Amino acid sequence: MLVMNEERTPHVIARLRGRVRRLLDLRRLAVIVRRAMLRKVTDVGARLPERTQRRLDFPGPVLDVVPTESQLRRWAVAIGLDYQAWVFHHGFVTLEEWRRQRTMALDRGWSDSPLISILTPVFDTPVEYLRECVYSVQAQSYPYWELCLVDDGSTSPETLAELDRLDGLDARIRVVHLPENLGICGATNEALAMSQGRYVGFLDHDDRLAPEALHHVSLVALGDPGLDIVYSDRDLLTPENFRTEPTFKPGWAPETLLSGNYMFHFTVYSRELAQRLGGFRKEFEGSQDLDLALRAAETDPAVAHIPLMLYHWRQQPESMAMFPERKPFIFDAGIRAVRAALERRGLEGEVEEIPDIWRGNYRVRLAHEELDVEVVRITDIEQYRADVEAALSRTSAAHLVVLGPGVEPADDGAIAELVAWLRVPGVVATTGRVVDGSGRLRHAGLVDRPGELPLAVFAGHDVSDPGYAAATVNIRNVSLAHPLCTAWRVDECRTLGGFAGRHVGPFAGLDASIRSVAAGRRLVYDALATFVCDDEAFDVWAWSQPEPLQPSARRRDLRPRDPLFNPAFEEGAPAMRIDVASPGYESDLESSD
Repeated sequence: MLVMNEERTPHVIARLRGRVRRLLDLRRLAVIVRRAMLRKVTDVGARLPERTQRRLDFPGPVLDVVPTESQLRRWAVAIGLDYQAWVFHHGFVTLEEWRRQRTMALDRGWSDSPLISILTPVFDTPVEYLRECVYSVQAQSYPYWELCLVDDGSTSPETLAELDRLDGLDARIRVVHLPENLGICGATNEALAMSQGRYVGFLDHDDRLAPEALHHVSLVALGDPGLDIVYSDRDLLTPENFRTEPTFKPGWAPETLLSGNYMFHFTVYSRELAQRLGGFRKEFEGSQDLDLALRAAETDPAVAHIPLMLYHWRQQPESMAMFPERKPFIFDAGIRAVRAALERRGLEGEVEEIPDIWRGNYRVRLAHEELDVEVVRITDIEQYRADVEAALSRTSAAHLVVLGPGVEPADDGAIAELVAWLRVPGVVATTGRVVDGSGRLRHAGLVDRPGELPLAVFAGHDVSDPGYAAATVNIRNVSLAHPLCTAWRVDECRTLGGFAGRHVGPFAGLDASIRSVAAGRRLVYDALATFVCDDEAFDVWAWSQPEPLQPSARRRDLRPRDPLFNPAFEEGAPAMRIDVASPGYESDLESSD
């Protein structure tokens, strides 16, 4: 029989009632949204298609397509209560907003707006998918685009007839027929060669862009003329055209990219960079976009992440989006792309797919070199800053490893693994995975929450749980290294001011992480460096700090929110759960990296 503490019973009941009310509210909201989005709407002046007199300053006649309100709503129907509610708040644009975006672009004019070229190889595409793909470009609120359609030797009469219909329909739609099939790399490179835009974006022939996609890309590009890469979040389209399985991505994370192509769709490159890199390489076909991104990362690019669902990846019986196991060559190419990146960067290591989880996640194990390490064991966390500063001052070792009370390596190679990623230029600190004696996660990365204690993602979950986007098992960039399980490059740490400052205890270590990121350095969570700890002093909430952790460097140089933690997630949810309302989302979007 369950026995409750009488004093706590009312609080427990109130909490349960609150959860039930939230679920009921979500269910009601989902029903209301679904009905509203599927309802027929009559909108005067929004017929499709419609030739207008406006030339948009483009050399040649254009077909000015204005979507209807009902079309925009149908495109916003999603599966799942939480995701439908999120789409209602953040994932679709109304016709009024679409027109406002269009007016903004027209007022700015052609000369002050970057031309964005959309590169789309076509091969025997089902006509209904190709039409929707092209229409999603025509219906963009941002009008300064060109669509480069390259027929890769199609044999389908229906596909060829549709391409003939599109050719000449709009001066911005350019169609080229290749005499033979070159594959997606060859056809995309042909599209790149014919493109004229300042930026080029990749769109598969059966996928769909959100109608506001290029509007957001253009705003980011106008805000930073030196921008090299822009990418957004994406979801999937079911065969019934419902949106599902959203992927909320982190900000720019070069080491995360070695664990898999987290940038995948929608990705836009400056045409200059894409051409300088030589476009896609045939030998990596299937994972050609990962290979391109890895090569681009080596140019120290200026990168922006737009945390909105601007791309909808279609599921169909033969697609990777629905059945990735039917195309194993894709993942073989991915492994080769990561190996090639390590070789170019002078790093020795082994690459394999992570077993027992979804495909496309790669395990990179860098070679362990002879250790040049001093290990500092903290016995009293209140003396953390003094102990670590003393070790940093006296050590002649290249690396300093800091382990808190009760933190022990799970195997003989844990410390060597922890310091291995410090050989990567730009990486100043690493942090390991920590589990307790019962097989529960205690640390798989911290989320920086200015003004609050950091969030330990997936703390308390079983060690076998890979987490959202394989966050617990992938090697990835983080904004904070756990002070009680971390390794530092001694020279870089000294250059950045070490652990000096007004913070006491392990907060001095968090402050060092914050200042490192503010100075342009990177931190890495290494899931292969596993440690065991049962001491409660390891948990952030157990530390005492007399003043809020809000140093001047944090206020000045870091955003109000961790850029590696997508603003769609609840800040207090360790399991990376969607924040349905997310009141701070728009401000996060405005300051996205």
